[in-house]
Amino acid sequence: MFKVPNVSNMPNISQWTRYLAYIYALFPLSDYLIRHMLGLSTLAALWDKGLLFILAGSALLFHFDKTKWHALMHTLKWPLILWIGLGIAHLFLDLPNFAASFDGFRAVYFYMLAALIGLFLFDDEASSRRLLDLLLAVATLAAIVGIGQYIVGVDVPASWTDVSEKTSRRAFSFVVSPNVFGSYMALFTPIAAGLLLISKTSWGRLYYSISFFLLGAGLILSASRGAWLALALSALVTAFMLRRIYALALSSVFVLLTAIIPPIRRRILALISPTYWEKSGSDGRIARWTRAYHEMRFDPFFGKGLGHYGGATGQRYFGTTYVDSYYFKTLAETGLVGLGLLLYLLLTLLVALWQKTLSQRNRSTKILTISLVTGLTAVLLHNAVENIFEVPFMNAYFWLIVGLTFSMLWRGEDPAVRFTEDAPSKDTPSGHHQSSSPIQPSSLMQPPGQNHNMPPATQLKAKVNGHA
Repeated sequence: MFKVPNVSNMPNISQWTRYLAYIYALFPLSDYLIRHMLGLSTLAALWDKGLLFILAGSALLFHFDKTKWHALMHTLKWPLILWIGLGIAHLFLDLPNFAASFDGFRAVYFYMLAALIGLFLFDDEASSRRLLDLLLAVATLAAIVGIGQYIVGVDVPASWTDVSEKTSRRAFSFVVSPNVFGSYMALFTPIAAGLLLISKTSWGRLYYSISFFLLGAGLILSASRGAWLALALSALVTAFMLRRIYALALSSVFVLLTAIIPPIRRRILALISPTYWEKSGSDGRIARWTRAYHEMRFDPFFGKGLGHYGGATGQRYFGTTYVDSYYFKTLAETGLVGLGLLLYLLLTLLVALWQKTLSQRNRSTKILTISLVTGLTAVLLHNAVENIFEVPFMNAYFWLIVGLTFSMLWRGEDPAVRFTEDAPSKDTPSGHHQSSSPIQPSSLMQPPGQNHNMPPATQLKAKVNGHA
């Protein structure tokens, strides 16, 4: 009798799936080559979606890890259920314009599948580092191209230059938009710093130092104030989480950089000029945010509907303009309920990642995940003044790195004892649970097993296993 083969034991399936994931990691470069160099617009619109669907399906079918899945669901179960449930409900709120609603749903939710790639396909330290190195290499190449554009004086469209400024030179690389390029650099600059700090070879430290410098230069030359401020605020949050004095020192550094670097000084001065605010209030960001707010007022709870306002889908189907804020776009399309659920999901995600990161005993994992969470936070902050999640590769990269961070933080844990910290401890008086306090920055240099902030039960287990 014919016997169905056990696909979980198919040879090299993990290796081949990772090769496809590495191709997907080239997203912005591949998309530019297909769309702008080869002119294959139909292929450009489909290749990334098809590949993501294959990779997400493979991750669930062939690489599913119950431990990591439980970690994800324990952290984000209800935020995900509520946010995705709202999106499904929106598909049927305007049936005459179902095509627009479906396209809007796809633009918002589809790229969240990239989290499954990072969560399940890269289940060991070596493969995770290879993926991060590849992502960083593409970002570094984008920085080199952007810096080259600025040096040779490639002009950018007038719509990307304030009327209060005289220059039209901004780096935008092969991601086409200076603001998206700036967000791209803001995402990977802290990641380069993290990889630099944990590198064990001289060549590695040299490479990551060069990469960090190029990414920082690309960020500055993008002239994206939103990206600058987003990364600066994200870095301050990180410094504050580690030690408050670090945040104060970093603030001084940012003030000094603003004073001595001409492109930053010029753009910040333009931001506070009366001309900028007058233009922004008449036909700029503030005017678009105001219109999005008024659109929400027609249906405060559920908005106009997914794909109906403020993004690419709304422009394609209804002729609306971009809002220049992903959160104002969400407010106009899904109302107060939708914006509240999105913020609930994102804030729950960040809090969970920070809590788990600060409780890490492995120095390299802690430093690297701190850099990853810093980059993710910068993107979320930049979304306040740009539609960054409207850009497919940025949306996909965000969720890919979210999944990878979860994988690194919860890798190798015993499912039977994973969430014991959430239950009352038998080792504490009166059965009250004692949560561990955040680990201090000095503990980043401590070898594993010398973290005295561990709960008593965890310390006892470590001693029994000879690790403390």
